[in-house]
Amino acid sequence: MLNAEIITIGNEIIYGDVLNTNSRYISSILKNFGINCRFHLSIKDDKEDISSAINTSKKRSDLIFITGGLGPTDDDITIECASSALGLNVEFRSDIFENIKDMFKKRNIEMPESNKKQAYVPKGATVIPNKSGTAPMSIVEKEGRYFIFLPGVPAEVEYFFENYLKNFLSNMSKEKIISRMLKFHNLSEALMNEKLNSLEKKSEIEIAYLPNRGEARLKITARTNSYEKANELLNDCETQILKLIGDYFYGRDEQEIEEILSELLRKNSLTVSTAESCTGGLISKYLTDVSGSSSYIKLDVVTYSNQAKEKILKVNSQTLSEKGAVCEEVAKQMAEGIKKLAETDYAISTTGIAGPTGGSEEKPVGLVYIGVAGQKDTYVLKKNYPSGLPRYEIRERTASDAMHFLREIIINELNS
Repeated sequence: MLNAEIITIGNEIIYGDVLNTNSRYISSILKNFGINCRFHLSIKDDKEDISSAINTSKKRSDLIFITGGLGPTDDDITIECASSALGLNVEFRSDIFENIKDMFKKRNIEMPESNKKQAYVPKGATVIPNKSGTAPMSIVEKEGRYFIFLPGVPAEVEYFFENYLKNFLSNMSKEKIISRMLKFHNLSEALMNEKLNSLEKKSEIEIAYLPNRGEARLKITARTNSYEKANELLNDCETQILKLIGDYFYGRDEQEIEEILSELLRKNSLTVSTAESCTGGLISKYLTDVSGSSSYIKLDVVTYSNQAKEKILKVNSQTLSEKGAVCEEVAKQMAEGIKKLAETDYAISTTGIAGPTGGSEEKPVGLVYIGVAGQKDTYVLKKNYPSGLPRYEIRERTASDAMHFLREIIINELNS
């Protein structure tokens, strides 16, 4: 198996001003081609640091991806420093310079003289023009190792991978890899691990646990010499997994719960409305993220204050004064109130304490009630999320659990 590493260069990354998305993107691509990414290294725009990183990488990796520091400014020194570390001179490429000038001409912008710097590349490198920007990609082969120099702009990195590097990697890698994501709800990572103890282990299959929005996800990856065999292995592994934890399964791959719920609502010509308090419109946001959601979402309201709950949703004032806004009865009345107001088949409500303040011994931070008014009854789900979770995490989990709860109720009512 080929070993790779990614070196990202830039003060903005080191200081946390810019999120390093390039490493994540490149790593995911490498994995799909059966290439083992062993190291991520982020360094400043510093001559000694760049030279040291190049010298270290050439001792341990077959493929070294270097992003950033290819711009026209004084602190863009990647090519100069890396070439020196590799024992190479830099050379001016007139063809690349013409490409850079054409890029400015097409944009009807005068080219600064400093951009000429981007036409200097390691001598002997394979150079690919950048049709998405000005900095070209350079590939240097040195003693059987490949150094790939890429711009720091994520869109330009993706351009080179889509138009050149994926084919380059495919030719280098003999291993075929396919991955599949299986998604589960109401299943902790610990319980999942316990239930999968009896799963037959195969050397060609890798299983990774990936928690997300309070859900459990399994990424299963098959590595073999053919796509046909890899698919066969994945199908067999998925069958075994679902025999053990299929009761918690709700979807696979890229589909999120909001998309699965959308499909269920549309397929059965059902409508929904929402009345949110502690989630502040987050459920509505997720539902409307799905294209075509206007066909089933009729009304979304955020009733944060007791006054709004009373006035808009007709929540009983006595219930609010005696039991407070965070209780089962209020969640029930909120769901029924918005369902009646919007005249929908189903309705969701949320009321709770997302923190970090507002909790008490009786009603701690993390206490949430989720209501669903259905066609046959109204249902309320009580959740006690860990009080130490940040506010956004409690809201995210509540929104996710609310959508799962609605899906579960719709399926149960349709089947009863």
